[in-house]
Amino acid sequence: MVQWIPVLVRVEDYREITALVAQREATRTAEVEDLPTVAATPLAPGAVPTSTQFEQALAQQPVWGVEDLRRLARGETLTTQRWTRAMDVCAQNPGSFLTTSQVAQAAGMSINEWRDAPRKISRHLQAHYPAVPRDPNGDPVWPLYAKTMPDKPDEVSWAISEDTARRWHEVRTN
Repeated sequence: MVQWIPVLVRVEDYREITALVAQREATRTAEVEDLPTVAATPLAPGAVPTSTQFEQALAQQPVWGVEDLRRLARGETLTTQRWTRAMDVCAQNPGSFLTTSQVAQAAGMSINEWRDAPRKISRHLQAHYPAVPRDPNGDPVWPLYAKTMPDKPDEVSWAISEDTARRWHEVRTN
């Protein structure tokens, strides 16, 4: 059984630490039971309220270019397909933080399928997306913002900025 423990880190170290965890997880083969895939379910607008602190961090997240978003949307790997589905869900509620289970359910994925995608995306972006924004350490910035919310400490929550959602809608409608 895989076990996790929460760790507090300074805000300025958050991206570096989460990237390290994601990188390590990408190299592991976790023994977890597959949860059933559920049908896609629409979410009510503003499904999860955000706090000012998290809204500010989300607003400061670098925005991907339209061409890189288009490449992601057309991706043929399981990782890019899962991210595309999650992006579709989050883009319906820009600025709202949705838990991993909410994203998975609304996207028609099992929780384990969605959890697997962030574990693999950093390496995929490093290899195939040279033009996406980079963090101060030179690592690619994800198109969704990940944060563990104080009221939901057992799950990572995901959000998309207004700017990224606008670009994502452009990609998905053209």
